[in-house]
Amino acid sequence: MQYRAILYIIGMLGFSLLTLCSSPETEYENQAESTRPSQESWNSEIYLTQLGMRNAVVRAGHLEQYNDRQLTIMNENVEADFFKDNEHTSTLWADSAVVFQEKNIMRAFRNVVVKSDSGVTLFTERLAYDPQTEKITSDTTVKMTTETDTLHGVGFESNTDLTEWKILEPWGVTRRKMKR
Repeated sequence: MQYRAILYIIGMLGFSLLTLCSSPETEYENQAESTRPSQESWNSEIYLTQLGMRNAVVRAGHLEQYNDRQLTIMNENVEADFFKDNEHTSTLWADSAVVFQEKNIMRAFRNVVVKSDSGVTLFTERLAYDPQTEKITSDTTVKMTTETDTLHGVGFESNTDLTEWKILEPWGVTRRKMKR
């Protein structure tokens, strides 16, 4: 009886470990492994548009497109340039990204960095971009740096030029003098 209980506990711990180690990006990659891509390319560039206007240009070392699921998976040095009214606002770098083709929503994963043209930089492990709202969001830990501040928090929302941002659960250090 004790032998079975020990095996059961070991099995449950193993399952829990696998569940904890999985991440959203590996979920898409695992789905992709079960079928072949409709198209596959290297050193690719795609455009995310809204009403015919270019919102983002995304480049990746490797791209897999799945027409049946309307899904594009990009990996190998993902880089995206964001635009507002055809003016460049910021650049994103990530290890991988997924684009949901129906709405052009992009999710970037692992080592995500967004640097605005004004010099604000955002670091996170997961970020979503929606061209309909022209917003970038994160549901995980973020670090944001400016010339004078370093802010940390969990949860983030901003426009693509990082001028109107909100950290949902902030903490950090500032060199600015605060009013009492």
